[in-house]
Amino acid sequence: MLDQIVLLSQKMLSLAQQGEWDQLTALQQLRDDQIENCFPLDPHGLDERQVSEQIRTILALDKQILQLAGDQQMEIRETLGKLSQGRVATKAYWDTSRR
Repeated sequence: MLDQIVLLSQKMLSLAQQGEWDQLTALQQLRDDQIENCFPLDPHGLDERQVSEQIRTILALDKQILQLAGDQQMEIRETLGKLSQGRVATKAYWDTSRR
């Protein structure tokens, strides 16, 4: 089951790198469901080292996704700021041109 979660996490990172946030969100829901079904792990027959490595991999992928999401958020804020400035400038222009 963790193998599938790692694969989904890798796909999510790829989508984040491509800026496909809607698809990433849908995939995240699927992954969250799988995580919920996976834990707690049945300790019988588990390779603790492999499980530990898979969990570290998932966390590392999540960290990269969060970094990309933060970068995207910053870009959106900047764009919205520029749009707001443009609206203010346009309003000022219209206000002065009507006099």
